[in-house]
Amino acid sequence: MPTPQQVTGSEAPAETQRHPRNATPSTTTPSTQTPQTAPGKPQPEFRLGQSLTADEQRTHRASIDQHLAHANSALASIGNRPLNNQQKSIAAQVRGFIAQSQQLRATDLVGSLALAEKADVLASDLVAGLK
Repeated sequence: MPTPQQVTGSEAPAETQRHPRNATPSTTTPSTQTPQTAPGKPQPEFRLGQSLTADEQRTHRASIDQHLAHANSALASIGNRPLNNQQKSIAAQVRGFIAQSQQLRATDLVGSLALAEKADVLASDLVAGLK
């Protein structure tokens, strides 16, 4: 049975597959090399996103609070009303958006705000459909 060094796509004899000892090893271009990191040293976290001023952060946080309060209020107003499967699904989506918004709030105010707005709109539509 041939050794792994001897097996190639064309089953050529091992003699033709050997490289001379004084040949220089093939090199790769810098663009194809992967960066080496030192073990145990964490890489700095790189996040894409918008830089917000302090005023914009305050405004976003206030808007998030307002949207989440409205969405929670809308869900509470439904109470124990009987819901069809579609309405139950929408209510579950609203709860999911609320939870995701609250989780994302600490790291991404823009994303958190977008989720809070979605929760608010869906909750409002759900309540309006029940009237």
